[in-house]
Parts: sequence; C-alpha cells; structure tokens
Amino acid sequence: MLATAVVRPGDAGWRSASALPGLVVAFAAVFALRRLDNTDTWWHLAGGRWIVQHHHVPATDPLSWTVPDHPWINVQWLFDIVLYGLWQLGGASLLVLVSATAYALATALLLVNLRRHVGPVVAAALGAWAVLVSQERFAIRPEMASYLLLQVMIWLYATGRAPGRYRLWFLPLVTAVWANCHSLFIVGDVVVLCQMVGSLVTDLPVLPTGWRRAIVPEVRRRVLTTGVAALAATTVSPFGYSGATFPLLLLSRMNGDYPIFNTIGELRRPFEGYFITFSITAYQVFFFFAVTVVALALLVAALAGGPSPAPEGTAASRAARRRSGASPPPASFASARAVPAATLDLADVAVFVGVAYLSLLARRNMALFAMGGAPCVASVLAFLAARLPTGFGTVRRVSEATLAVALVAALVVGGWFVASNGFYRWNAELHECGLGVLEVMFPIRAAEFMKAQALPGPVFNDFTNGGYLSWAAPIPGGVYVDGRTEVYDVDFLGPYFRQIASPSAWQAEMDRRGVQTVLFFHWWPTHQALAHYLARDPRWALVYYDETSLLLLRRARNDAVIARATAAFAPAREATELMLLDPMRSWQWPIGRVRALTMYAQALSIVGRTSEAARFAALALTEDRGR
Repeated sequence: MLATAVVRPGDAGWRSASALPGLVVAFAAVFALRRLDNTDTWWHLAGGRWIVQHHHVPATDPLSWTVPDHPWINVQWLFDIVLYGLWQLGGASLLVLVSATAYALATALLLVNLRRHVGPVVAAALGAWAVLVSQERFAIRPEMASYLLLQVMIWLYATGRAPGRYRLWFLPLVTAVWANCHSLFIVGDVVVLCQMVGSLVTDLPVLPTGWRRAIVPEVRRRVLTTGVAALAATTVSPFGYSGATFPLLLLSRMNGDYPIFNTIGELRRPFEGYFITFSITAYQVFFFFAVTVVALALLVAALAGGPSPAPEGTAASRAARRRSGASPPPASFASARAVPAATLDLADVAVFVGVAYLSLLARRNMALFAMGGAPCVASVLAFLAARLPTGFGTVRRVSEATLAVALVAALVVGGWFVASNGFYRWNAELHECGLGVLEVMFPIRAAEFMKAQALPGPVFNDFTNGGYLSWAAPIPGGVYVDGRTEVYDVDFLGPYFRQIASPSAWQAEMDRRGVQTVLFFHWWPTHQALAHYLARDPRWALVYYDETSLLLLRRARNDAVIARATAAFAPAREATELMLLDPMRSWQWPIGRVRALTMYAQALSIVGRTSEAARFAALALTEDRGR
C-alpha cells in the first residue's frame, strides 16, 4: 500500500525520505530563481505604476496610443500594485526573490495536500513531477499568486469537510483575493462548483458503492453555503460582475474560434507538437499516467461491493479506520498522516477532470493540471494500493526505499543542473538562474537611446517589445501594442499579425497612422521579411541596432533628428560591441551572452554587414561549446 508502506528509522530509505520534502521545495525555488525574463512583467509594472500615480483602476487602456478607447478589465490590478511596490523597494532582484518564494510555498503546500493520501516518497515523486511540468510558468507573473491560492483552496476542502470544522468560511476571502490578482481565479470557481455538486451527489443510491461517500447534513450545508459565498465574492472587485465573468472571455480565445491567437506560443495546445520542451514531455506523460490511474480507480471502485462507509470525519468513520488497520503505525515516517481512502471522492475527481480539460486548451494551463490534479492522483493511487494483496508489502518497502534514495540524488543533481543553466541550454530555453534582469530579452539600451535622442512619435513597436516599452515609455503617448491580448483583441491583433507578415500592408498602415519611429524586435523567423524590408526601404532611416532591435525613423520631415541620432549611434554601437566582445567568466553556462552574440550577428546580417556578422556568430559558437 502506498499509504502504509514502512520505511524504518535509521535505514537509507528513512534518511532519504526525511530529506525529500525540503529538496522538492528547494528544487522548485531553484527553477523559480530566474532573472527577470518575461515581457509581461513590464506591463504589469506599468499598470501598477499607473494605478498608484492616479489613485484608481482604469476602465479603458491608458498604456497605448492605438486603442485608448478599448476596455481594460484589469482583474490583476492588485497583483500589479504589489509588484510595483516591490520594485520600488528592491528592483528586479527583489521581484525574483519574491517569485521564487511564492512558487516554493505553492510547492510546499502541494506536498502537504499530497501527504494526506500517500507517504513522503510518493508525494515527493508527484511533487517533483508537478514542478517539472510547471516550471515553464515560473515567471514573475500573477501565477505567483494563483498556484499558491489553488493549493490553499484544495487544503481548505481537504481538511474542512468534517463536522465541527468551520475553516471553509475562509473560502470567500480566498476567492475575493484571487479574483483581484489573476484571471485564473476561474479555476477556483471550478473547484468550488465541483465540491458543491459533489456534496449533493456523493451519497446518491444510484451510484456504485465505491463511488459513494456518506456526508452529514451539517457538512453538506456548509459546503453549499460557503461555496455560494465564495462564488459571490468574485464580484468584489472594481469590475463587479464583468470582472467575475471575464475569464470566460479569455477561455473563448483558446477554443480555436480565433486562429490568430495560435501565433502566441503560450496559447498553443500542448499536444500540437509546437516547441517541444522537457515541460511539454513531462506534462504529456503525466497526463496519460494520471488519466489512466483515475479511470482505473473509478472502474475498480464501481466494481467493488460492500456497504457504504460512515460519514467522513465522524466517530464511526474513525472507528472503522481503526478496525481496518488503516491507521498508520507510529514508527512509520512514510505513512504518517497518510491513510488510504475507502472510497473515491467524486468532487476531487471532478476537479481533476476540470483542470485536465483546461490544460488541453492551452500550453499556459499545463501547470494548473499538474498542481491542481496531483492531489487527486495521489488519492486514487492510495485507493488502488490499498486493494493490493498484502504479500506485496516487502516489495513495496524495498521499492519505496530505493525510490527515496534515487529521488534524493536526482533532486540534488537536477538542482545543480538548473542552477548552472545547463538545463536551460539542454532544453533550449532562454532563462538564467540568478537575480536581476536578463537584459538580452528586452530593448533596454534601444529605449534609452530613443529617450536620449527625443525621437518623435507616434511609435510603432512589435508585440514582443511592447511590454518593456509600456514600462520604459521612451516616447510619450504610449505603445503601439503590447502583450495584453484582452485589450487589443481580435479586431486589432488580426490585422497586426497579417501586416507583420506583409511589408507592403504594414507600410500602408504606418502611412495611415503617421508613424514616425519604429522599434522592431528582429529575432523571430516571422519578423525576418519586415526586418529586411525596413533595413533597405528608402523611406526609413536606420539609426540604431543591437542584439534585440532595429530602430528607424521616417525620412520625411525628420532630417535633423536622423542626423543627430546617426551621430549618436556610432559611440553606442562601439559600446555594444565592446560589451559583447568582453570575455565573461562564470561557473554558470552563459545563456544570455550566447544569445546576445548570436542575435547581434543576425542584426549585422540584416543591415548588410555580413563579414562582421561572421565574427560574432563564430564567437557565439565558441562560447557555447567552450563550457
């Protein structure tokens, strides 16, 4: 049995098992200890700054000059304010530390929820697996709050559905906070609704015995009343009912009705085959494993006979556990607090199905399935293991001890692999373990150049650069576009993406809007046609370029500004190349430096300096192979 296998004090398995919870939490913290590298972080900061400066939450977009009339239902306004306050206190490094702490706490509470069903070894294995799936979303974004609040909600239901316990009344507070931090509060709504429905159907006679759980009327009433209060609490925000229903609009962007959103990587479906990373593979394996064991447990429970168990949390149920021998022996570290379930919890299974469905809609939801579905997987594993023949006890103990030792080694080696950036190099992910900002991701120097040269607006920027420009604001008036897809929506983003792929259509739109300055991120393959067009079209003057961006001015009526900017670019270019050529020694793999050298070589190639480009490309290859 997963829940009652004994790892004896003093042996290697015991020592390994005792170290596992801390190692899994540390593993998550190392993954989350990343230099700021997410473009959306910047517009969250810009939004928080705007709210603090203006003392209210805007109803329409204040950050762009293209769609100032579009509604902005900023349900993450509270997160934005907190993020901006942390930036004011300690800059990017403090944000990284708080992010790592938040994801580590979510993982720690996940382990607590897993340990209600299985021993520490199996809990650690599931927890580490969930971290591997989720780490792709360990960014400085509202998920910092969502994953933690999801575990809090799961814990409240796991521990609060018993007579005489009133902690379910914390649910409205949890949902109110969540509804003002992130649109993923809809996952909390799913959990609440599943628990409410579960409380109504869990003891229906039409269900197979193994699916039934007796529930006392007092507990049912509490689950229903606190559930209604929790759902109502999602309207406690500056946007009221519109904010409470806003996630439904976001879900419609993932159902395939708007193909334009498939151009955004995190909105692609996880089984599409797009940019297969280790997280995608871990998710796919976990998905099939989890669905299989849940389906098997439902089948076994449906076929099992016997009387319905006593209501959970009552004296009768506790006595039944003692009579069955399910209570853990005092000497068993592995089974402490883990008692195999007599029946399945249909509410937990419903939550599992809900998060599984959401994960199939978009890559960004994979972590929800891992973090929200793992407790149900743990419970059905315990349910199945409790029904294995007792003769498997020795095999279970040996297997658990071996797994404990292997997990300790894997977590230690894996943690070092991540901290040294070796994992990110192997997995082709642009992250670096550490504090501060991963500058190669953002047009930091280009924005400073724009501001110093007082370049004219309005400005065109691409989707990638928009988040940072919302924060840096190098040209007054706002950005052309940024990552807030819900603000720009399909009417704007559809033509935008088509114009990026068609330089002639893009030129016509810039002429119509009177754009004077262009800051264009030149990395992506889909950007190459327009990047080469801009570098050669006589209507545009290239005044700056670096490893992230091309900066151009419309020639008409801007002669003086072009002359000034061109003169200023010479020392700026020299400084960029000196920085890139300066050798860097570190115990970590130079992920950012290799990317900067590679992309600067690409920029030189775009502007026609192919011989110079070869020099930087060769250096990038040397740096990458020389570690």
